[in-house]
Amino acid sequence: MKKQILVGISLAALLLAGCAQSSPEADSAQSQSGDTSKLQVMAGFYPLAYLSEEIGGDHVEVTDLTPPGGEAHDVELSPAQVSAIGRADLGIYLSGGMQPAVEQAYRSQGIATVDAHQAIPADELVTGDSHVWLDPTLLADIGNEVAQSLETLDPEHAQDYQHNNQELQRKLEALNDEYAAALGECQHQTIVTAHEAFGYLARRYGLEQVGVTGINPDAEPSPKRLRDVEKIINDSGATTLYFESATAPGAIRDLADALGVNGKELNPLESAPLDGLDYLQTMQDNLDALREGLACKQ
Repeated sequence: MKKQILVGISLAALLLAGCAQSSPEADSAQSQSGDTSKLQVMAGFYPLAYLSEEIGGDHVEVTDLTPPGGEAHDVELSPAQVSAIGRADLGIYLSGGMQPAVEQAYRSQGIATVDAHQAIPADELVTGDSHVWLDPTLLADIGNEVAQSLETLDPEHAQDYQHNNQELQRKLEALNDEYAAALGECQHQTIVTAHEAFGYLARRYGLEQVGVTGINPDAEPSPKRLRDVEKIINDSGATTLYFESATAPGAIRDLADALGVNGKELNPLESAPLDGLDYLQTMQDNLDALREGLACKQ
């Protein structure tokens, strides 16, 4: 009898140990299995997840495939994540090379998708720049597409999706109006950024963007490029160099010091903000930074 009890205890211990040592991928797959009573939505990165949550409300469970503070362009998916994608009802992504791994996973799993690029008028797109969500009017266009897809997949709750989308459209329109008013009268019109992520924003509000590294955030600026940026700053009278986070590379901070300009954070919102703010709140912070750096009329 004692032997049987000991064997039972040993087996139980082994089972518990096996659970405790489960791989992160297995845990991820379990966490992404979701509530089967809700539509399972996969979003390539934060702004698409934000739209899905705002429009879907209580009827969806959204998985953001880019971790908070992560680099959306560099996302790679584990086998567990790809498997979870195969169980999803909808995948939302941005084509054009933004996230090749996500796009390929959606295609290989054969799930219903929304391509955010297809929601935007062709004449509004800028070749080589993926950051459409920094123009609130274009994010609103994508929201309409997401709402239509949710209504098609879940007609029982179509009115809820329509209502939620109308509320979101109102908020984005108000944000656009606030940006237009705040940036309409500024002493400077040139946004000098470490990474050229703000082209859509600049175009919408009549500003000019100059990037130190160009569109690629990982590129090393050449000495000639640095000289060009210095000349642009001097000629334009710009007083601020914008970088993406408080942990910006020392070289960018050194450049700001060398040029005698201030350094301010401007969040490109490629992933969920680490400070817990949402899209609207972060865009408000960005507006405050732009208003101050461009010496806009209060």
